Amino acid sequence: MTRPNPVSSNVQTRAEQLDTIAAVLPMNRRDMLAGILTDEDVETLRHLVNEGMGENTLRALTSDLAYLEAWSMAATGRPLPFPAPEALLLKFVAHHLWRPQQREIDPDHGMPAEVEEELRQQGEVTTKIQQIVPLVKDDEPIDERLREFANPVPYLKLHGCLNHIHDADIPPVLSREVYSTYSKNRSRLFLRLQDMAFEHTFIFVGYRLDDSHIRDLIYNLGPGRRPRWYMVTPNAEAEDVAFWATKNVELIKGYFGEFMATLDEAIPPLFRRLSHSADVADFPIRRLFKTHSLESDATNKSLRDDLTFIHAEMPFEPQTAEQFYSGYDTGWGAIVNRLDVRRQVEDDILFKAVLENDAPGGPVLLMAKGPAGAGKTIALKRSAWEAATASNMLVVWFRPDGALRPEVFSELYELTGKTIYLFVDDVGLHVHELLALLRHARAAKLPLVVVGAERDSDWNTYCDPLESEFPGPELKVRYLSRKEIDGLLDLLEKHKCLGLLSNETRDERIRRFENVAERQLLVALHQLTQGRPFEDVLRLEHQRISPEQARQLYLDIATMHQYKVSARAGTISRISGISFSDYQEKFFAPLQNIVRAEVDKYSRDYSYLTRHPRVAQLVFRQACPSDDEKADQFCRLISGLDFGYSSDSKALEQITKGRALADTFAEPSPGRRIYEAAISVAPNQAFLYQQWALFELHHPRGSLDEAERRANEAHAIDEKNTAVIHTQAEIDRIRATKVDSPLLKDQLRRRARERLNSLSTSSRFAASSQCKMLVDEIVELNRELSDDAQEHDAMFFAEKTRDAESRIRLALQQFPDDPDIIQIEARYREEMDQEDRALRALEKALRLNPKGSGAAIRVARIYRSRDRAGEALKVLNEALTNSPDDKAVHSEIARHHVVENAGDDDLIESHLRRAYSTGDANYEARFDLAQFLFVRGEAAKAASLFDEIDEKSPPTFRPVANRENHFTRRISEQAGYVQSISGHMFFIRIGSYPKEILSHKSSIARGEFEDVSIGTNVRFQVRFNRKGPVAVSVAIV
Repeated sequence: MTRPNPVSSNVQTRAEQLDTIAAVLPMNRRDMLAGILTDEDVETLRHLVNEGMGENTLRALTSDLAYLEAWSMAATGRPLPFPAPEALLLKFVAHHLWRPQQREIDPDHGMPAEVEEELRQQGEVTTKIQQIVPLVKDDEPIDERLREFANPVPYLKLHGCLNHIHDADIPPVLSREVYSTYSKNRSRLFLRLQDMAFEHTFIFVGYRLDDSHIRDLIYNLGPGRRPRWYMVTPNAEAEDVAFWATKNVELIKGYFGEFMATLDEAIPPLFRRLSHSADVADFPIRRLFKTHSLESDATNKSLRDDLTFIHAEMPFEPQTAEQFYSGYDTGWGAIVNRLDVRRQVEDDILFKAVLENDAPGGPVLLMAKGPAGAGKTIALKRSAWEAATASNMLVVWFRPDGALRPEVFSELYELTGKTIYLFVDDVGLHVHELLALLRHARAAKLPLVVVGAERDSDWNTYCDPLESEFPGPELKVRYLSRKEIDGLLDLLEKHKCLGLLSNETRDERIRRFENVAERQLLVALHQLTQGRPFEDVLRLEHQRISPEQARQLYLDIATMHQYKVSARAGTISRISGISFSDYQEKFFAPLQNIVRAEVDKYSRDYSYLTRHPRVAQLVFRQACPSDDEKADQFCRLISGLDFGYSSDSKALEQITKGRALADTFAEPSPGRRIYEAAISVAPNQAFLYQQWALFELHHPRGSLDEAERRANEAHAIDEKNTAVIHTQAEIDRIRATKVDSPLLKDQLRRRARERLNSLSTSSRFAASSQCKMLVDEIVELNRELSDDAQEHDAMFFAEKTRDAESRIRLALQQFPDDPDIIQIEARYREEMDQEDRALRALEKALRLNPKGSGAAIRVARIYRSRDRAGEALKVLNEALTNSPDDKAVHSEIARHHVVENAGDDDLIESHLRRAYSTGDANYEARFDLAQFLFVRGEAAKAASLFDEIDEKSPPTFRPVANRENHFTRRISEQAGYVQSISGHMFFIRIGSYPKEILSHKSSIARGEFEDVSIGTNVRFQVRFNRKGPVAVSVAIV
């Protein structure tokens, strides 16, 4: 008896299983497929068919040629055949689309473990050399993603991506029929390829000669505008070779495998990567190593591309004195040649950084702040140089186009054992990277001192996360002192750069500098040495640039650089047609010492900068004085921006700020043109639509309908964006004040409240809008009240005033220094105090409901504001007679006596204690009593009550010190001494209070925070927060 062949039996079983999916798979070779595929392959394919395989999935899965080659070798042991047989394609699908649940039960399900392991090992070997960074659509942050890797290679996936196969925004381009839609959300992706085409050699592999995208690229860039390109194809005829030669494209006849094999043979492995010398002279930081070990490749590369190691023999670009004193800084030449005047802030930085923090137990952030053009960058460089060369510290300077890699700093500490001093200019541009580095250093207890510099305005706008999480010493870059003026004049005379000052006496030179000492240093230098306002100097300089193309190029670069970002060569090329090679050949000479070029180590893109952002700002203002000229220049620049690059993104955000544009343009049409241009280059950015809405909202001639339409578009793009939701609520609020229909007013305000209620309770913007809306309603109700208002109208008005006062009081508790909320309170008080109709309505409400304390309190306050204190107290006492236990009335009577300075302290304290009861949540009444106990000198009782408030009240209750009030006016100036210092805070001890009193560096009115030390005597005023007294208006004695 013949025994059945188990192999044949398995094949037959697979063939029968394939029959169940015959409607999907080609079955003309069913038996052959059954012999090639495994049981697991067939099972996976059946699962895919049953679950549904998306259109074009198979072709998309097999789109990445390099990966397919590696998979074929690992899975079959043979190179990938071309064209690939359908059995191999199906095996590929089976290896990549499988069920995770089944894999847990059956390890052989899906891709075999040995295939997966071999692919993983190949990937690890590859990543040691380079990391592929796929880029699939327009809005991806390109340079940020490239900086995530030490050796990134951008991979522009123009026709789609396997990982985004179901992303409707970027459908795969798999056939000639869908070529017409290829640019959807990928227009900038293709433009990036075109930008690279100007400067790079392209090799086209695996494309047919009639590929429309290749032809478009070649035809758009004439043969003379780019390097020679190459195309690898097996089907080239002599006619093809001759034709493409006229297009500056050389055809290489052959298959991809043959091409790679030839390259592999022509370039031995030894020459495929750079080797680094182990000599200390070639890498000077090694002289600080405490071991004989060398740094890793990643650290070596980071020290070449991201950081500059500061040492006495470091190379530098030439720097003339004339260039330097006109604001053109080439790098470190001015520092090495000592062209800069020594500043007091430099000594302060060295003292704080090197002497006080020579061995910190974790990260320290030290900031030098000042206005634009005050000399912050040079002071920072001088401090770094002195710390490295004079103090022999490990000092690195962060390059603005680099990446901060925490692992590099950990390795440097392991190799050296030394504190690392990192100097960072323009900190506001690198907040997130610095936060990540500082958090890493804190967790690892890494001795890292970061010394940064930033404009005051940009620090307040962008750097709050740094200040709140890593508070540290702050130093002011002050105006030039008399000693610094003397030193600067000596340098100007030494280098023959005095200009018109050379004809003046020494005393006259000093006098003139002192007269402009409060001007920016950069501006003062030009004004004094050239004898005319700096604005005029720059205007004439711009006008004299020739040819006209060079003049326009300077303006384009200045338009970008005024926002402290460089103008990428790709952007300039798109708006002007000037490539970097054109710049070198034609425009370098006319723009010498005016514009400088740099290259990004990661994106490998060239970029341009002016001498200084302040110079760029003045050039733009002088060259574009009218609204139309400004709008034209902005639109011109925007048309070339690529939102995927951080520099372009920041420029676009700065240009399109709604409130700023509303203040800039007299008419709305120039602003609208700017937003239309911006949306054309970044159509999916909610920020742009929101800023357009704010522009319409705040421009005197803006359209509320347009504002609502744009805000809704922003919300459609990003439904969870709280800034957009708040903007929508503000539009509803303002529209409600403009319409006449009571029904429409009510609908708009109801919708605004719903939107505001969806925001965080800690949002000051939401609190402000809630208060504004209540005051809007009170203003309208007040104006509609007649002298003989109906009873229900009077009662409704009283309820609204109660709601408004309660909401404003809570907002002031939570945000006592918010100028918007303070202004809302003032508007409310003015409306209530000046309108007799409001008073008559409240008096009527009080007569109708004498037991209701709300109307009594508001009537008493209006009486008091009109110097009718006796009547006010009578109203309150009558209310207390009607409701003896009314806590709100007790609180108001106590407040009345304090404000009017009437009644004895025991009576006031009695009313304050009856304003709350044990166990209730009336923390405001407790807060008033605690303040009054401090006023009375009952310090221990006050401290105990403040502790209770701090322990039990919600976090939003009085987190910061209040403004001056009727309690604090009774407290005289206090005297004490500094007992301790922590970050930006210091703590004062006085004899009359049992605890330390908190103060912040911003509360110093006379003196500098740098002068505060333990034991320093101070005088101050008292305010209160939830924890107790706080020192403000501090004067250092």
